[in-house]
Amino acid sequence: MKNVFLTLIITVANYCCFAQSTFPTDGSNVGIGTLSPQTNLHIFGNSGTTLAIQDNSSAMRFITFAGTNYIQSGTGLGPSSTNADLLFTSMYAANTWMTIQGNTGNIGIGTPAPADILDVQKDQNAITNFYFRNPNTTNTNSRSYLNLISGNNSLSLRSINGDNNYLSFNSGLFGVQFQSNDPAMAVLQSGNVGIGTTNPLCKLDVKLSANQHIQFTNDVNSAYAGASGIVCINDANSAYTPLGFYASNYYFGSGNVGIGTTTPQAVLDVAKTLNSGDLGSVLARLPEGNSTGGGTYLGVKGYDTQLTGTITNINDVKSFSIEHSFYGVTNSSINFLRGGGEGGGSISFNTYDNTERMRILYNGNVAIGTTDPKGYKFAVAGSAIAESMTVKLQANWPDVVFKKDYTLMPLSDVKTYIDKNQHLPEIPAAAEVEKDGVNLGEMNRLLVKKVEELTLYLIEQQKEIDQLKAKINSK
Repeated sequence: MKNVFLTLIITVANYCCFAQSTFPTDGSNVGIGTLSPQTNLHIFGNSGTTLAIQDNSSAMRFITFAGTNYIQSGTGLGPSSTNADLLFTSMYAANTWMTIQGNTGNIGIGTPAPADILDVQKDQNAITNFYFRNPNTTNTNSRSYLNLISGNNSLSLRSINGDNNYLSFNSGLFGVQFQSNDPAMAVLQSGNVGIGTTNPLCKLDVKLSANQHIQFTNDVNSAYAGASGIVCINDANSAYTPLGFYASNYYFGSGNVGIGTTTPQAVLDVAKTLNSGDLGSVLARLPEGNSTGGGTYLGVKGYDTQLTGTITNINDVKSFSIEHSFYGVTNSSINFLRGGGEGGGSISFNTYDNTERMRILYNGNVAIGTTDPKGYKFAVAGSAIAESMTVKLQANWPDVVFKKDYTLMPLSDVKTYIDKNQHLPEIPAAAEVEKDGVNLGEMNRLLVKKVEELTLYLIEQQKEIDQLKAKINSK
């Protein structure tokens, strides 16, 4: 009886052991935690972590964490196709997070059908980051990473404190964008390049500071269509700003330089249209008085070329002047007068309080102290002094008096002329001199002529005296 009971116990125990674990040698399934293993090795638990290598009608899976996550290979029961995909799946939201295609070797993250060797997809407008961290730091902001924003199809490479610095490739507005705290550089799909701005409005747009852009562009101004150049402009692209050049020397090519014109006609052509009294250019400045008014300078001003209320003679209208300003006050100038037509034009010289002192007229006549030389080549309204003066007449000098064929007016006729006119023949009367002045050259010629005539009279008189002496002595 004891032997039968012992045999029964061993039999039951042996049965119970085989109920929990089966180790067949005939190729049957082996189950751990299950009496009905579904795969060659089936580990089953009611809770906690479960691992299964399963071959059934669905797929072959490697399952962990209570059956919610698994790696799956193949799509059917029995031997899998040699081209079967390898899936990495989470039961959460029934998502397959990673797929390796068996027939292509393509790897897909976020997609079960990768279209290339590596195909990463995420929801629209979602951001995908690929982090490259320093393993020796605990600072989560100390990192570099690839950043993919699927909504606007951009790819960026970022580093140092996350979003501050990055290189971005964008299929939308931007081609390439460089960012470092403030916008560093952007290349638009149009080919426009921006430095310091993400909205370059021309081929090269450099933003130096707020409302200070330097642009290299064509059509720099609506008034000069087609002209290429450098533009300094504000953020709104609506108003120009100052531009400075600083260097030890400046060099330009052999071509003409134009300011205010795209077709310069000279080596330096300043073509800005000036209003009356506008200062067009300054040739030089001095420190004294330069902070008062317009300063101390030598410059060029433009004026009206038409009559005004204060100027009634067209010959007095000036078009340009070279002016000397001292403490902001013009005290002297050289003025270019327009004249009565294209062939006209005079020059006047002003001093002291910019009062005109001398004028050279269009016909070459020179006036000092007056604006009208009255037709004379040289007119002085006032006295003049000189250590030496040479007068050279264009007419013949009066040496003709001493020629044998010269007819000398008899003294009796001279007396008659003087009695009648109260001046010598050919010599202007006092009233005439008072009215018209004296022509020094002509007067000197006449005086020499009269001296020569007087010499002839004296010679004649001496002959008569000698004849009388001889006659007296002969008696």
